[in-house]
Amino acid sequence: MTTRSFKSSGEKATDRKFSTPRSLVPIGFKTPFSKEDNNSDLFDAHFEFSHEIQDNLKNLVLTNHGERIGRFDFGANLRDLVAELTSKDDFEAEAMMRIQNQVQKFMPMVELETFESDLIQEGRGVRFQNVDQPKGMGIISIKVIYNVPQLRLSKRGLQVNIYCIG
Repeated sequence: MTTRSFKSSGEKATDRKFSTPRSLVPIGFKTPFSKEDNNSDLFDAHFEFSHEIQDNLKNLVLTNHGERIGRFDFGANLRDLVAELTSKDDFEAEAMMRIQNQVQKFMPMVELETFESDLIQEGRGVRFQNVDQPKGMGIISIKVIYNVPQLRLSKRGLQVNIYCIG
């Protein structure tokens, strides 16, 4: 009969090497910039890639050309398109093309899956985030579903709202 020692049977999950705290390294700033009182950093930051990618995609969709210093062509430039809104079909096709082109150029790791837009309006005007908007002002809500295969992120959603005139 062979005698075996329990020392080589494995490691305990409570061993010291498993319980040492990891210091979190920030990946990027949260936008809009904010600061929590208990945080010693200058601004709040993202610590997970999935949150950073969603924040960057939101900024890419909401930015117009010329709004980023040194990168005139950054952004989907949707506010210009919203000012020319004539029909929903034309808007959706052009908005999808603009978003797709910018994502391919600036965030090639993101695969866009679906696009949906909706015009939010009420009879007297528009109510958005508990604020009554003037009559004639509308809001276009854009919803995008995307995947990031390198990070094994699938079916992530993004919703942005853009004010339109008319």
